[in-house]
Amino acid sequence: MHTETISKKRARDSFNRAASTYDKVAVLQREVGQRLIDRLDIIKTVPNNILDVGCGTGDNTLLLGKAYKRATIVAMDFADQMLKVADTKQSWKQKLLNQKIKFVCADAENLPFSDNSFEFIFSNLTLQWCLDLEQTFKEFNR
Repeated sequence: MHTETISKKRARDSFNRAASTYDKVAVLQREVGQRLIDRLDIIKTVPNNILDVGCGTGDNTLLLGKAYKRATIVAMDFADQMLKVADTKQSWKQKLLNQKIKFVCADAENLPFSDNSFEFIFSNLTLQWCLDLEQTFKEFNR
């Protein structure tokens, strides 16, 4: 158990250190994220509240905002420096969209939201950083 905690801390620290240069090397994340966004049209639900789990520097958050213009989006990541980059990038863009985007630093295994807060959860290459997938999916389900 102690080793797992250290591993998660190392991952968080690594993302925090890389936040300012992350977009330059995040080729796989961009590709997978775009493919997920391209398939949003098969989802028939039009959500009012969206949680972007592991939003990183916020590129998919903006794309979600374009797809669901009326939704409130919570961009969540466990690395606070990634959120700072996302907030900086998104601040003027969200004004253009006239959309509400909130940034929350939290862990997917312990979501700080009340039950039934979201109709839609988006996650791009985040689950591999979760140590307890059963707990993570319990959190998503509530």
